[in-house]
Parts: sequence; C-alpha cells; structure tokens
Amino acid sequence: MTAFDGYLEDCDQAREEALRAIDEYARASDPARREELVVTAKSCVDEVERFIRILENEAKNGSSPAANRKMMEQVRQCRTKWTGLKTSLEKEILVGDARVGKSPESSKDANTASLE
Repeated sequence: MTAFDGYLEDCDQAREEALRAIDEYARASDPARREELVVTAKSCVDEVERFIRILENEAKNGSSPAANRKMMEQVRQCRTKWTGLKTSLEKEILVGDARVGKSPESSKDANTASLE
C-alpha cells in the first residue's frame, strides 16, 4: 500500500463519517444533538477537503506518468464526492431549519443579531 492509497482510504472514511452524521441529522429532533451532528459533519467535510489537498500532492509524485494520471483521476473523483457531500450538508441544514421553523438569520449568534 502506498501513501496515496492510505490517504485515499482515510479520505473515504472521513466522507463516510460525514454521510452518517448528515443522515442522523436528518432524523434527529433534539436541538442539541442536531447542533452536535452539524459540527461533526462540518468537521468531517473539512477533513475530506484536507485529504484531497494531500492526495493532490501525492499524485504529483507518482512513479510514472501513467500512475500520475490514474492518481489524479482518483483525486478528481474524490473532489466530486466532496462537492456532493458539502451540498448535501448545506441542503440538510436548510431543510432541517425549515422543519423546526427557523429562518437562516435566526441561526446566527444572538450577539451578532443584536448588533445588526
């Protein structure tokens, strides 16, 4: 197993963890639990992005041009999945806020809202 393969596996694990958090968020009704799941999902999405940057650097160090192309294709696939993951999280947050009757502005910090 190469370093690239290890990072790719770690990236997939972070993505799966984010998907689980997003899925659980969609079914959770407790506001504290929902907030915890959002934090977890955002953290995992950020972790996936970090792994993508690492994978891009690793892909440049392939043993041959063919290996570089193969690794860059895998990086592109990861980036596509990451974009979908971010979109799913954002959508679920909006849908969840609508379900509990919150407007996007009401989710701001109370201090920030009072300054506006």
